[in-house]
Amino acid sequence: MTDHDIIEAWLRSLTQALSAMPAQMRADIVEEARTHLEERLAAGLKAESALHGFGSPEAYARPFLDDFEVNAALQSKSSLNMVKALLKQTGRSLIALLGLFAALVTGLIGLGSAAMIAQKIITPDQVGLWFWKIADKHFYCLGICEGHPHTPDMIGTWAYLLFIFITALMWFICRLSLRLALRSLVRPKTPTA
Repeated sequence: MTDHDIIEAWLRSLTQALSAMPAQMRADIVEEARTHLEERLAAGLKAESALHGFGSPEAYARPFLDDFEVNAALQSKSSLNMVKALLKQTGRSLIALLGLFAALVTGLIGLGSAAMIAQKIITPDQVGLWFWKIADKHFYCLGICEGHPHTPDMIGTWAYLLFIFITALMWFICRLSLRLALRSLVRPKTPTA
């Protein structure tokens, strides 16, 4: 097998490894790799030496696939797609893990707040805001509060507005944390000569 045949076999494997990407993007990446490899062969290197810095086709393809998935998730604007893309990156990126954690926490707070709206509709006297004092200790409760002394609810029907606001704010922060984490994973484009 000639050096050229070895390079062509590696490029075919690279094309296969990039199969999740659109054809034009895949062709551009393979063509750029071909150019660099041919330059190395022209400089007198053997195929094995020329391929040494590239690694396996799968390893070479991984950063391109990661960038493609992250950009696709950002463009889709779907929270589920963003979460999936970040989940794939958590093993390789602390930023992805932190972004997912922030989205999870804010998402759960938002869901809890939405549940408080439903609960306030069903049992309005159990959901609200209470303050009370027992033996020089102050207690506060927002949401469902069982076991509090018979003190009046401090916000009454304003609880609906408060929980709607909290739900909307948490949804916004959840989406923002997903988008910021994904944007931080996008590698800057290198200028081509």
